[in-house]
Amino acid sequence: MLESDKKRVLKINSTQTMLTLTRAFDRLLNELRKIDPKNPLPLGLEDVLSKRVKEFTTKDRLPLVRQGEVPRDCYFLIRGTIFLRNYDANGDMHVIRFYRENKIVARKSFLLQEPSRCDVVATKGSLLFRISHQDMKQVPGLEALMQLTVMEYDNYKVQLREELLFKDIAIRIAEFYATFPALLSARSFKIDQEIAAYLSISISTLRKFRKELSQH
Repeated sequence: MLESDKKRVLKINSTQTMLTLTRAFDRLLNELRKIDPKNPLPLGLEDVLSKRVKEFTTKDRLPLVRQGEVPRDCYFLIRGTIFLRNYDANGDMHVIRFYRENKIVARKSFLLQEPSRCDVVATKGSLLFRISHQDMKQVPGLEALMQLTVMEYDNYKVQLREELLFKDIAIRIAEFYATFPALLSARSFKIDQEIAAYLSISISTLRKFRKELSQH
């Protein structure tokens, strides 16, 4: 490839990346508005937040936060998937939550700056915004919004999973993939163990029903 062609491709990619991030930031603002829909976002929040938030892409599946560590950042998932897992005293893995695109990932441990009770893991290639605890405090009204979303969203997700686990296995799997259709791709089969744990089924059962699901 000629040097001039390389520069043109780099310029196009840079423009596309900026457009993606601009649109993602707009979606983040919309998610913040949903937290307290009766009131406008605090004055100055958008401008300060745009200067404090940082984007990054995960190159592997290492935890963003490890169980027992104090979280440094909270996240907004632009592309990809995030799940929460922990290990009990016997070393058994439990997966308690999945997050899809355009969701804020903030935990009580982040707000209180205390050790996390779980790993926060993003799938390989996920694109995220992050903001540190210190920077969050510099954004007008953001900490209060985070407190609201942690309380309300956590309770909602706990109830959602409890209801899901009472359903028939086939319905359980179908509803999961209806919520997370991107995880039907072959690249996502690497986290079958985590999906099966979340749905409280065996990996073989997950694969059997998923195959049937993909044939319909």
